[in-house]
Amino acid sequence: MYRTTLSPDLIDRLDLDGAVTTIPRGHGLWGEYQAWLDEGNTPIPSPATGNPSPRQQLTTTIATTRYQRETAGTTIELAGATVPVLTEREAIAVLTSAIVAGESLGNWPTGWKFADNVFRPVTPDDLRAAALACHAHVQAAFAWEAGELARLAATPDESLDRFEIGNAQS
Repeated sequence: MYRTTLSPDLIDRLDLDGAVTTIPRGHGLWGEYQAWLDEGNTPIPSPATGNPSPRQQLTTTIATTRYQRETAGTTIELAGATVPVLTEREAIAVLTSAIVAGESLGNWPTGWKFADNVFRPVTPDDLRAAALACHAHVQAAFAWEAGELARLAATPDESLDRFEIGNAQS
């Protein structure tokens, strides 16, 4: 089951165990939501009443922009080529688990499928470099969000209509 949010670019997935997962438009799970809608289902309304304030709307837009930036991917240099690396949370978890397995069990993968769907030979150092690049990329996205939220907090309510969200590129 799904529930609307204050943002048209976010939807809450309500699991049977009570867990709530907020899904941004463009995320892989958004397709499941669309399929659910296509079956004739309707999400339940947001528990929030009234219209969100301009500050709430900007806060949501900043968070959505940060998530999009966070999961947009990054690149590393590998064997003299620039290679795209996924930065979605699940992809980072898989990369991290491969490194943990390599370090603890000595079972290192000899190849890795990158964001361009190309398998390339890799060394343990290549995997570590990819993980560090992902970490730096994600941290830059959160630092950008923190900066934007600080700017927003310092903006008086009467000036919010002129607030422009800064460039999310790191």
